[in-house]
Amino acid sequence: MSSILFVDPRIPDCQSLIKDPDPNLGRVVVIDPNRDGIVQITETLKLGSFDTVHIVSHGTAGSLYFGTTYRDWETDRKSTRLNSSH
Repeated sequence: MSSILFVDPRIPDCQSLIKDPDPNLGRVVVIDPNRDGIVQITETLKLGSFDTVHIVSHGTAGSLYFGTTYRDWETDRKSTRLNSSH
């Protein structure tokens, strides 16, 4: 099984995750905080085949901050509904 972990470097204690990752993880990628995190994840996933993708980031209930990206579950849900109605 091939796993990958994406880590936003602004999370508390990020260095310990990077320094001592879980031995079951195949690859650890630190996201550039000055770029779109979703784009970085997409670019990296295109380079290989992974069974499991882990993301460690920060946010609030229903939202995620990753790189310069902010994702809100409610906004994404509404957007998906609008796009699928065309």
